[in-house]
Amino acid sequence: MLAGFSQAIAQKGLPSPWDSAIYTYAGDDQTLVWLTKAIISRESAWDPDATRTEPQIQDMSVGLMQILQGTAAFYESVSLVELLDPETNIRIGMAHLKSLLRQYGTLGEAISAYNAGRPITGNKPYVDDVLTYYIFYANNEPGTSVGLPDEEGQIVTMTGDVPSTATPTSGLGAALDTVPLLLLGVALVVLLRGQK
Repeated sequence: MLAGFSQAIAQKGLPSPWDSAIYTYAGDDQTLVWLTKAIISRESAWDPDATRTEPQIQDMSVGLMQILQGTAAFYESVSLVELLDPETNIRIGMAHLKSLLRQYGTLGEAISAYNAGRPITGNKPYVDDVLTYYIFYANNEPGTSVGLPDEEGQIVTMTGDVPSTATPTSGLGAALDTVPLLLLGVALVVLLRGQK
């Protein structure tokens, strides 16, 4: 791994060696920054050399964002070696995430489709894990408070005093504003897994 950067370091909220590429390809879309970091955490644990064979679809996922070679071909013509380059992997992975967000409209469905090719209910633990990381990265951003998804699968994000979606005024959503950051991820996983 580059300069010893690891999942353990990422979970402390420290910048990664690839933040520059992530912020460049996200433009002004902070949601895409948090989602990209969440996907990287879940898919490769920040290991740019991670590879995984996918025998059921006769493909291989590689790199930080575990991009399938077949998926990468939809965006650019790259070799396996090029796809292992962290910046190339992030660029293609983020283009894929943007496409899925446009196509499906909610974070949950886009995350599910990133993992399974389309939104399915069978990968709920994967979606829950990514959402937990998403909330972690968002809440490490100064001035931002992120809670659980609402009924439509939208994450409530507060930046300063202005919400980017409806603000929860009572119940669990409002209570989460007082939950310490370290407990937020645990609470999310327990709550979501209990809804099976």
